[in-house]
Amino acid sequence: MEGCVLRPPNSQLFSDNVIGGVVERSTAASRYRSSHVCEEYHPHEGHGAFRTRHQEGETGTPSTNLPHNNRAAEPTTRQDQLVAMAELATAEKLRLRELRRERQIRYRKKKENYMHSLEDETRQLRDEIEQLEQRRRSVSAAVPAIESAWRVAAEYFRLFRYGVSEASVSVSSSSSEAQPSAQLNFLRASMTADVAFNGERGAEVMLRTWSCVSRWFAGVEMDLERLEKDATGSLVATTTFTVTITEQTLSIVFPHLSTGVGQVGSAASFLSERLEGQTITMRGSTRFEWDGAYCCVTSVMSQSDMLTPMLRLVGSLEDVSRVFEGARITPDFRLKSAM
Repeated sequence: MEGCVLRPPNSQLFSDNVIGGVVERSTAASRYRSSHVCEEYHPHEGHGAFRTRHQEGETGTPSTNLPHNNRAAEPTTRQDQLVAMAELATAEKLRLRELRRERQIRYRKKKENYMHSLEDETRQLRDEIEQLEQRRRSVSAAVPAIESAWRVAAEYFRLFRYGVSEASVSVSSSSSEAQPSAQLNFLRASMTADVAFNGERGAEVMLRTWSCVSRWFAGVEMDLERLEKDATGSLVATTTFTVTITEQTLSIVFPHLSTGVGQVGSAASFLSERLEGQTITMRGSTRFEWDGAYCCVTSVMSQSDMLTPMLRLVGSLEDVSRVFEGARITPDFRLKSAM
């Protein structure tokens, strides 16, 4: 029997090698209560004979053995985080709402200032218009009569530059209840009731003469080139008058030429063919006599050189004489009989 009474049965387990190889236990291990574990000895398992057996209901992971107060603090911390995040979101919404409110206030203020500035500018413009109107009235009252004559002459050429319209023609021949045209109103306002016009008298006679020219010729246009005062004090306008001769012109203004149309070799047929469709430009003048006492025109004398362009078209004075022999218009472009 190898045992000895002076040695314990497990003396081989306490050799120098075994004792020197034992690792010192950490301080954390002391936290475990001795009642939580019990040791069992197995002599045949060498230095691993001591095994720790945990009590029923415990696991071997240290994380599950945390104190109870730490596990209870975790839900409280998460709840505080959620509350803090909600407070931050609410604060951000309030900040954005305040920012939008401030922007709306600035925008409304800007619109209000712009409206006030427009009102001030409108009021200022009205005052300036009133001042200018007063100045115009005072200047008009002090303008000499000859200055008014210049304006009347300029307005005359503006209104009658392209003859008269069909509406004006119908007004001149209709009853007195019809609404007068702007051209007739101008003649009545700026000229005497018995104004002289190329040997006839009256504003209505002037308008009928213009209506005849506008109906008899095509492309009527009168351009004012120069307006000046002569030695007698009258205003003299230099003009350029352009018209186009049509088939209607030949039948109304030159009826003696239209009767020869179709007769081969006749002079009338030759002249009508030369004139139809031709556009002629005539140099002319218009003289205005002004009455300073009544501030209106008393006489208008107008003439245009139709002889020169006709001579270019037909080629000889003899043919020009045939053209005007039975015409209803004179070589200086005056109507023999207004219709």
